[in-house]
Amino acid sequence: MLKRITTAKPAKPDIEKSQLSEIGNTAEQERIGAFRRTARMVIEKVSEPKNLLKLAAIPIAISFASIAYTAIAHKYNVLGAEAGISTCAIYLPQAIKAIKTKSTHDISMLTQTLMIGTSALWIGYGLQIGSAAVWGSESALAASNVAIAAVKIKDVIKNDQNAKRTLMLGVLPLAVAFGGVAYAAAANNPAVAGTEAAIISVGMQLPQTVRSIKTHSTRDMSIGTLSLDLAATSAWVAYGLMLHLPPLWLSQSASVAQISAISAIKVKETVAEINTSSNNVAPGSTA
Repeated sequence: MLKRITTAKPAKPDIEKSQLSEIGNTAEQERIGAFRRTARMVIEKVSEPKNLLKLAAIPIAISFASIAYTAIAHKYNVLGAEAGISTCAIYLPQAIKAIKTKSTHDISMLTQTLMIGTSALWIGYGLQIGSAAVWGSESALAASNVAIAAVKIKDVIKNDQNAKRTLMLGVLPLAVAFGGVAYAAAANNPAVAGTEAAIISVGMQLPQTVRSIKTHSTRDMSIGTLSLDLAATSAWVAYGLMLHLPPLWLSQSASVAQISAISAIKVKETVAEINTSSNNVAPGSTA
């Protein structure tokens, strides 16, 4: 019998699993790279002074719209919610800016520690009265301000000739605040922490206001934080007036005045920067 002779077909070269994995990883890296490039372009575009100025108007517009709606519809929870949300996010833009640039020259150390101390008092007050809204929003504020203060302390130690004096002065509000929290807890009297927090709140922006007016410089300050702060404090003023809460609207009115002064300097500085950039663009070119 004749045996059938068969010839094996040449096997197709198989791509090893490692090669497939490598191809997949490369494609994934390309996608991630494209996403990062797009995100960077968006951030750079948004970070342009003229666009930052436009974005800064949004929280203020929302705040005044909420005030108008509440005044007409008498739905105070809407205004309270808007004020609370703005309060939680106030210092996040400033914290991001400080961490990114590592520059806090135009930020007042005393104002930062006053704000941390005030948040500690409000947190203690909120915990004692069982209000998650109070201690929750103030915890978010405290976290952002601690991050800013950490960058500020490094900046002071490195560049301030009177670093020891500046740091010691900054510690005082914290000592007073934590003393108030401890006393209120020991005496089981939340009114102590609440009253102390309200008193400090009236003037906590004053050192920053004085510094900004004196130096005419707000370069290291975030226009987003100033916008959110002005929106939140304006909403709290209206909320306090509508519900007849003098301690609330009086303390917040002082904050509105101080923040408005700082914001005016910041806007003037930003407009000057926009004009300078426009003048530097050659005729016939696009910005």
